[in-house]
Parts: sequence; structure tokens; C-alpha cells
Amino acid sequence: MRALDKHRATDEAILSFVSLLNEFYSQCSSKPSQEELDEYTRIMKLITARINLSEVAHFTQQYLDDGEQAEVVKSLASAQALQTFNAIPTRMQYWAAGERWGDPIRNAAAHSQAVKHMEKWWNWLHPVRHYDFFPAANSSTATEPHLSEVAKKLEF
Repeated sequence: MRALDKHRATDEAILSFVSLLNEFYSQCSSKPSQEELDEYTRIMKLITARINLSEVAHFTQQYLDDGEQAEVVKSLASAQALQTFNAIPTRMQYWAAGERWGDPIRNAAAHSQAVKHMEKWWNWLHPVRHYDFFPAANSSTATEPHLSEVAKKLEF
């Protein structure tokens, strides 16, 4: 992916990657089943592993050309590996960067759509747990208080 200026992807590569992501995500309009989420996790881990292999190879090649020691370069390159597939959108920003600093990313609308889809699926996999700060007085199971009740307790 990093073919231009040692950090940006070619237009064809980033367009293809983002288009494939959007095509995949557009197939699902409702929350997927647990089996589908498990399969998604497996696939995204494979994609993340491939990205990491590519990125490590890119950085190793780039900095070995500078005469650095091979072990140090491989260590530094490995340290940049994505830890989870939730970090893919951050890396995509570098691939889709404009030609100059401050330029908008290329194919911004499709890129933004792909990132939103990825975030939605990440949230399905890792739902936010809401804990009540103000449990219901008459209930052994706390429920979410209405915003006006919270405001009254905080004296707004």
C-alpha cells in the first residue's frame, strides 16, 4: 500500500481497498448474528496480520536502505504493528494522505464511509457497558434514569 513517497498508497490501491470494505459492509444492514460477528473477527484478524506483514516489510526495506542495523530496524518496524483491527482506520489515513501536508485525504467520502462501518462493527463486537450512577430507589435492578432526573440530582 505504501508506494508513493514512502508513505502513501497509490490511488488505485487505496480506492480498491476502501471500495472492497464498503462493498462488504453494504451487504449487512442490520446487526449481525454472533456467528457472523465471530467470522468477521476471524477475517479482520487475518486482514490485520496481512497489513502488519506488509507494513513491517515496507519499513524494513525503507530503513535498511539507510544503513541501519537489521535487528534494530526489524524491532522498530514490529513495534509499529497494529494491535487490533480497530486501529486499521488510523493506518488508512496515512495510505490515503494527500500529496502535501494538510491536503485532504484522497477518496475522502468513501474512506469516511468505510471508517464509519468499521466503527459500527467494532461497537457491535465491543458494546459500551452503561453503569448507572443513580440506581432506581425501588428496584433491585438499576435502570437508566431519564436525563431530567439526572439534571435534578445535579441541580441543573
